[in-house]
Formats: sequence, C-alpha cells, structure tokens
Amino acid sequence: MKMKEIREKKKDKKTNKENKRGISNLIHRNHKKIGTGLLVTSVFMCAFAFGASKFLSLYPYAITVDDQAVCYVKTEAAADKALTKIYDDYSKEKTEIKAVSSNSRIKIKKADSLKADGQKIMTPEEAADCIQGKVRETNKEKEPVEIVVVSAETKEKEYTPEPNYKKDDTMLAGEAIVKVEGKKGKQKVTTTYTTINGKITEKEEIPTEILDEGSKATIVKGTLGLPEGEDWRTYDGDPVFKDGAELVTTASNYIGKVRYVLGGQSLTSGVCCLGLVKAIYAKYGITLPLSHPGMKSSGIGVSYGNAQKGDIICYKAHVGIYVGNGKMIDATSGSGVSIRPVSTKKLVTVRRIVR
Repeated sequence: MKMKEIREKKKDKKTNKENKRGISNLIHRNHKKIGTGLLVTSVFMCAFAFGASKFLSLYPYAITVDDQAVCYVKTEAAADKALTKIYDDYSKEKTEIKAVSSNSRIKIKKADSLKADGQKIMTPEEAADCIQGKVRETNKEKEPVEIVVVSAETKEKEYTPEPNYKKDDTMLAGEAIVKVEGKKGKQKVTTTYTTINGKITEKEEIPTEILDEGSKATIVKGTLGLPEGEDWRTYDGDPVFKDGAELVTTASNYIGKVRYVLGGQSLTSGVCCLGLVKAIYAKYGITLPLSHPGMKSSGIGVSYGNAQKGDIICYKAHVGIYVGNGKMIDATSGSGVSIRPVSTKKLVTVRRIVR
C-alpha cells in the first residue's frame, strides 16, 4: 500500500507540472498575440497622426485684425515676414527696431480649412500691403489700430561743451560777452524714435560716448535787473527795473564812450540828451517819450531834496539821470555822454519812474 501511494503521488506531481507548463505556454502565446496587436495598433496610430499632421500642415495661416481674417499666407514664417515688413515700413528710415506693439489686435493663426474660405494665398509683401490697408481703414473708427514702433540710430555729432560763466555786476541781466572762444567737441548720440502707423510722435536724443571733449568758452554775463528767482548764468530775457541804482550803473558804462548826435537814440552811434535817457530806460523795458514836454510829465514828480538815483533831472530844454551826490549823467554837444554837477538854478522838475 505504501508503494502504491508513493507512485500515485509522483504521478499527480507530474500531472500538475504538465498542467502548469501548459498554462504558462498558453499565457505566453496570448501575450505574444496581445503584444502583436498593440504593436499594430501603435503603428497605425502613428501613421494616422503623421498623415493627419502632414495634411494639417497644408493649411495656410491667417493674419487677423480684431480676430477677423484679413489675408492668408502659406506658412507661419511668411506671416512673420509680412509683419516684419510692416514694422520696417512704419519705423524711422535707416534705424534699428527696438520694440513693436499693436495692442494684440493683429495676430497670426492657423486657418480653419485647406481652402481658407476661398481666399488667395498671398506673398509676404502682398500680405503686408493688405494689412496696412486695413490699418488705414480703422482710422475712421473710434479706436483705430495703432502699430507702435520704437527704433533707434547712433551717429557722431558735434556738441558745444558747457561754458564757464563769470559774473559782471555792471552789465545788464541777459547781456553776455564771450571772453574766451570755445571749441566744439564730438560725441556719439543715440536718437530714439517712436512712430505710430509710420508717423513720428516722439524723438529723444541721448549722448552715449564722448569722442572729443573740445574746450569750454568763457562767457561774462550781467546781473543788473535780474528778475527774482532767475539764474544769471542762463537768463537771456530783458532786465527788470527794480531801483534807480542799477539804472545808474548801466548809464555809467557809457560815460566817455558815446558821442553826441542831435536827435540820436543809439548808444552805439550817438545820442542827444533825450535819446540817452530814453535808451537807458528802454534797457529795462520802460518806454519814455522823445520830447521835453513828454519827459517832464512821465512818472511822478519829486522835490530835488528827495531825489534818488535814477530819477530824471529836467530843465526847460535838457534832461539827465541823477546819480546821487548832486551829480547827473547826460549827453551834451561838447562832451558827449558825461557826468557833471546838477544845476539847481534852472531846474524845472525831477521825475521818478515807478514800476
């Protein structure tokens, strides 16, 4: 019995082993079938995807304005080329483009069909002209399409170095004398242009490099009659009448330098007595009449005892500018512009010009 049981057990083991081998072979065959099926499916899907992508690649590209197709080109590169041509056309000639903007109203996108709605496939140049035409049409709208292009160029330019200034308290504000001539230098200047649809709206020049410093000029500028708050170095307007002392300083500059000319009003070619007073006051923006009656009624009358610098000393047929200490500056046929004592015996009136 024992031997029989042992043989039966061995037989069962052999049978189980064969069964397992059969199942394993079956699973292996099924895996091969499944793998082959997956491979075929994968190849088919790849072929389909490749074919679809090849077919879709035949679709043209649309250039849109406000999401409406305006024209079609063959490739995305052609669309980019068309827009680049527009930016070149709209930038300042012979400058390098730095930035562009159209508020995202001009776009490039793949067409929805191979036929592109029956539209003609344009060259980049044709497309650029088409888009520009559409942009011009929007000028009639409340919010036209604006293609903003920022471009720049760098050139060598001459420049004048900032001068050295010297103050002269005997000269009028706004007057300048060049004591030492300067020499122009050279520098590189980058000019940035901003255009909107081809029209320049902004221009900015920025020096970037000094090539030749040149040399500074020396300029002497006056301070007499300088308006409050102004810088004497840069002020180039008319002096302002503040008090007679400054006016006397101005008149003193012409003593012994200007000849007498009957009826003359020029501090260069000659003056008469009326012309001298009129010309000095005119430097401070004050207009006086060129007549004795008119001069005698100008401003307000003051007594000689209260006379101040700058007041007008009036005789019957002669006038002068009071400088203090009993003296005046006037113009006579014998001495031209000179300074001399006031004669009170024939004095008619003293006039003070008030501003």
